[in-house]
Amino acid sequence: MLKPAPTNNLIELQLWCRQFEQEYKLPCDVVRRYAIGFYQLYQGIGWSATASGPESWVSAAIHFLCASERMELNLEEWIPNDLRGIAVDVIPGGYKDLLFVLSRMQSQVIYFSDDKRAKRKIRFNLPQSKHDLSKIILICFSQVNMNVRNSSMRLAMEIMTRTV
Repeated sequence: MLKPAPTNNLIELQLWCRQFEQEYKLPCDVVRRYAIGFYQLYQGIGWSATASGPESWVSAAIHFLCASERMELNLEEWIPNDLRGIAVDVIPGGYKDLLFVLSRMQSQVIYFSDDKRAKRKIRFNLPQSKHDLSKIILICFSQVNMNVRNSSMRLAMEIMTRTV
């Protein structure tokens, strides 16, 4: 059984996400995994002043990373391997820019999941998908203070694996 394994290493976190997708008892497709990340964002924003806020932001990042693993996006070129390198920051451009990139990425997730038609068409844009999903993940991590990022990751993983 997969156990929570908070890490500051992107490669290790990607491996955990792959294992989670394989072992999770209620598997879901990439559209649902993306939607779960989106749901966690709403909680992160709404609960930012509470102890649950950081866990929701980190959970969103993990779910979006799981979606990227499903899509085989290989985000290593866009996200630093050492997650401690992601500075705590305000969202560049505010929530309007976050909403824009989330919406643009959502259409790419739909194009990707409709593989019989979309992959033959040129609607699925791999470079844009890598850029957008990386930006979303970086924003999620940047909303959590370094001193609580690992504990928030542990809690998010415990909830995901039902070990809490």
